[in-house]
Amino acid sequence: MSRSSAAAASALAAEKESVNWRIERLSSLMGGDWLSGEWDREAQLILPVPGGRLHGIRRCVVAGCPRDGHWKHSLCVHHRAQFESSASGDLDAWLTSGEPKVFVRRRGTDQACVVTADDGAGCPRPAESHWRLCPSHILKWWKRRRRGDSFEEFLSRAQPLPDLGECVAASCYRAAAYPASRLCLPHAQIWRADGRPSGAGFTDWVSRVRQPVNSRVLSLRGLPELVRLELAYAIGCRAAEQVTVVTGGMRPWIDQLRALGLGSVTEFDLGLLDGVGDKAHVRFARFSVDVVGLAYADPEAERRKDVWDLRLFGRSGRKRLDFRAIRQTWLREAAKAWAAATIGRVGDAAMAHRVGSLSVLSAVLASGPGGGEDPATLARPDIERFLARVRSPQFPTRTEPWGAKAKAALVEDCSLMLREARELGLLDGVGASFAFRRGDRPPRSTDEPPGRALPAAVVAQLDAQLDILAGVPGGTGPSRIATLGVLGERAGAMAVLAYRLLKGTGRRVGEVASLRLECLEVDEHGKDVLVYDNHKAARMGRRLPLADSALVSAVRAQQDWVRSRFASTPTGQLWLLPRPHKNSDGTSHIDTGLVNAWFRSWLARTPMIEAGPLDEHANPVPFDKNTIKPHAFRHTYAQTLADSGVAPSVLRDLMDHRSLSTTLGYYRVGDARKRAAMELLARHTVDNRALARPVDTKPSALTHLRESLSWVAVPMGKCSEPTNVRAGGQACPIRYQCAACPHFESDPSYLPELQTYADELRREREAMLAANAATWAVDHVVRQLEVIVGHIRTHEARLGDLEGAERAAIEEASATLRKARQSVPVAFGKRRTGHG
Repeated sequence: MSRSSAAAASALAAEKESVNWRIERLSSLMGGDWLSGEWDREAQLILPVPGGRLHGIRRCVVAGCPRDGHWKHSLCVHHRAQFESSASGDLDAWLTSGEPKVFVRRRGTDQACVVTADDGAGCPRPAESHWRLCPSHILKWWKRRRRGDSFEEFLSRAQPLPDLGECVAASCYRAAAYPASRLCLPHAQIWRADGRPSGAGFTDWVSRVRQPVNSRVLSLRGLPELVRLELAYAIGCRAAEQVTVVTGGMRPWIDQLRALGLGSVTEFDLGLLDGVGDKAHVRFARFSVDVVGLAYADPEAERRKDVWDLRLFGRSGRKRLDFRAIRQTWLREAAKAWAAATIGRVGDAAMAHRVGSLSVLSAVLASGPGGGEDPATLARPDIERFLARVRSPQFPTRTEPWGAKAKAALVEDCSLMLREARELGLLDGVGASFAFRRGDRPPRSTDEPPGRALPAAVVAQLDAQLDILAGVPGGTGPSRIATLGVLGERAGAMAVLAYRLLKGTGRRVGEVASLRLECLEVDEHGKDVLVYDNHKAARMGRRLPLADSALVSAVRAQQDWVRSRFASTPTGQLWLLPRPHKNSDGTSHIDTGLVNAWFRSWLARTPMIEAGPLDEHANPVPFDKNTIKPHAFRHTYAQTLADSGVAPSVLRDLMDHRSLSTTLGYYRVGDARKRAAMELLARHTVDNRALARPVDTKPSALTHLRESLSWVAVPMGKCSEPTNVRAGGQACPIRYQCAACPHFESDPSYLPELQTYADELRREREAMLAANAATWAVDHVVRQLEVIVGHIRTHEARLGDLEGAERAAIEEASATLRKARQSVPVAFGKRRTGHG
């Protein structure tokens, strides 16, 4: 064997092996009952059953009609026009009246020629025209007709012709009708339209010609075995997602695959469909290439790529994780290994955000010496260069400057990745000093942002526009949301119920959307309780008391409708708010994107929402509709309860937060609550001598005013030095050394700030000792530390002596004041945020 022959044989064997393992992979995924009853493997045909898995189209109900019902109607187009033009308004009565005219196809039928021999054997060739004769008998009939014979005389003399077998077109499943070409009736017509190719051209033509148009048959003939399996697999996956799969929505692309002679659907260039538009066969092509490629993919091979398909790692949705923006090879590979190890612990959006944060670190390293390509040369100065870049007011340069929260999250992500990557042994070659330290994170903004809760007047105006919301699903016009589907006329009521649940429970959009059908229970006191899943914190089966009887009644009405609409589905598989599409059995719930779309469309249709005040022309000021979002009702729920006097600890439980600080971010503290907290903590205020300041047992309004004017805020307490107070905190006589001043005071609400300042002083002391600083400088820091630690110990001791209820009251008052003073500027420096 020559060298070229051996190479060709080797390539052929490799190709065959590649095809074989893919066939085995698909066969194992499909099993023996794939598309059972709708896929004839031997005949290589897809045969959709009326009302089956592939589509819901049923046959026309008129007896003997060969056509399908038009869309969701029970009549075909022909008989629907007959019925609408008739005087009868009752379909059942019309069907039994004998009025419907039977429509007879002239071409493309499966009927055989009517010519029959004396022994009863009929002509096997396919019939056409209203005479129901095969083409050969039609020619004979025309000749006999010109001689004056009647059709009955012709039939009495005509004899059946030999069977021609199947059409020679590779894609065809019909019987041949023409002896010379051995083509069926449809393909003979196509052959004539294509210029009657002959010889080698005819051979090539029959191998690539499209299949006959038939809503009841989809041919996979003329395709390689692998392509047939791939298409059957894609069709089954499409049906499993409850997407209507009609033959006309697949046939054009399957014919294109046959014409191109491809060995696999993954070889098809989807760019060929760019100019076609969003047609059914284009969507099917993209779906097929995607789902078949996913079936062949290997997670280990995917990890070596720079762009991951997260479905290979067990994540839902068609999401990607892109590492290409990380420029250094070592950092990119470490990031991929770290992501593979942690991908199941965090959400997809959080993971993508962390990878994006690493790309920012990568860009800063790339601008330094050596481009950051050698990890062994990296050290703490590279981290400090990154921190300086992030802290710059102009960061980033190409977009709008980031806020303090975004910058803090960026540093936190990079710090987390480096720390966990080191723990996993992924950064062994990186310098030990290339690490983040405690305190590197930029401080988050201490200014209290405008409240996100909606004013009561705005909510009242929204409540008055619920009839518009009910008309959004299935509506028309610029803000059309065609989402009726299996919901039918119930869709509008369901949109209103989603709004009422968001407003009345304060749950997140995803928590409302994923409510189980049996989401209402009764507690031990006979009160209604909502059972929901907190997906964000991975706490399932949470329970929320419901006091709104109207909301409970609306939920029960929706439960009754869902049970009746999906009566054949077990209750445990049903949802309170079912998805309108791809959900014939009710086992899928509505997604958050649709709820958000309903809200956007609703607000686009509503008239102006008044903010309350009037402008200079005495006209109502419009409220910004962009702030009315589903999540805003969670803030509104928290603010309403806080204004009603609900304690922060109770509100934390109602919001299902782990941290009280998270709950405090959902509302603003009112003056009455702030004053009550100040009165309580005033009894526990101490100075630098650990002495408590005496206070009135029942302070008057004048006392409150005098108290507010007698001090200025400093980073970890209050300053009552008269000169400094009169100057608004800008005239401290001892240069802001609070630990040395007898006018410095603190209360238990300042414990986190005091502890943070103590840690800073300890680090400063250690740095001085390491630098062999003068003794007097070290002693100065040590003395400050002793005073601050004295404050901490005094507060902790006094709190430890309190009873449980009184201590809880102090802690709630402290949380209230910490929340309230976020918007109060300090006299110097910056407000410390405390541990954590």
